[in-house]
Amino acid sequence: EEAVSSASEGEGEGDDTASEDSFEDAGTDFTSEVGSEGGGSDVSAAAATAGAAGTVANSDVAALHVSFEERSSSQRTDASSEHIVPSSSWDNLQNCVLPALPPGLSNRYWGSPGAAGLRVRGHTYLRDKRKVPAQAPLFDLMRVDLFSTPASDMAFHIARRLRTIEWGAPGTLNTVIVNMMIPGPGAYERLAMVAYFSPTEKTARMLSEGDTSHPFTSLLATFLAAEPEVKNGVFKMIPKISEGSWLTKKAVGETPVIIGRKLETVYHRGPGYLEIDVDVSSDPIARRITGMCIGVVSTLVVDLAFLFEGHSEDELPEALLGTVSIRHLLVNADTVRPLAEVEARLRTNAARSGGSADSQ
Repeated sequence: EEAVSSASEGEGEGDDTASEDSFEDAGTDFTSEVGSEGGGSDVSAAAATAGAAGTVANSDVAALHVSFEERSSSQRTDASSEHIVPSSSWDNLQNCVLPALPPGLSNRYWGSPGAAGLRVRGHTYLRDKRKVPAQAPLFDLMRVDLFSTPASDMAFHIARRLRTIEWGAPGTLNTVIVNMMIPGPGAYERLAMVAYFSPTEKTARMLSEGDTSHPFTSLLATFLAAEPEVKNGVFKMIPKISEGSWLTKKAVGETPVIIGRKLETVYHRGPGYLEIDVDVSSDPIARRITGMCIGVVSTLVVDLAFLFEGHSEDELPEALLGTVSIRHLLVNADTVRPLAEVEARLRTNAARSGGSADSQ
């Protein structure tokens, strides 16, 4: 586990300058500092969720991969280096991993907005600050869960708590899990909105063949090997309120944010998965704006895009890891599942099948 504290970075099309963005709601000023690339809010990540260092040498990157054919038949790893071995196909992951979980949040409330309207750092960004239209995400959105926990129970390391699930062999990467923990409304003291992503077939082949021509390969390898302080300056989110009031759109904005600089963030690397947990309640301003948004979440469509920030030309242009859209979510007994009950159900199922609930 690696815990880091996170803040937002504002990105725009202009110069690298610090700025300040504020708005008023019922006589209350919400003022937030922003990062080096333009205007925006350092709590954009929190509001959006509620409404919903260097490079690696080519030889090192190539060492992360095995052939597509080899890992399809036997997921092998090398003790001297960590292999990134994606699922052999979308269908394989869907059929072998996720259905082992109880039913998740109905897909009437979520989907993937793709890359529509998103702009990311282009190849020449470090010289001219130019952004380019984003390409399709390299990981598919597979599932979304909405868990509830008591205020005393932080829902860190969901993959481990769902311990009867076999996410993959050691050294593989079949699933990226993004877990956004927010204060809940009413009787729900705390909510965890969990999105699961897996490599597209094209991405799986690119990784398995050691294709170093794509900046994402180097960025992913760097991220997995990095210390927490490096990770917290790389993982980025682009929020957007597609449907909602003017005030909510103003609060959230569309400015990319580095969420590891203000909000407590914990990274977990386990067999077959990478999990990124973000505690939105760890920042007082974030909690305040979250409270404003969660009360009207059923009226909102919230789009979130996740990516790794490129800091050198070898890491540019940026590529989207994955995107998720939360659509007119109703927070009630039909959509929220107590995490403790899910854990108990998985343990019971494992016992009936002769498995061990402590296998991970």
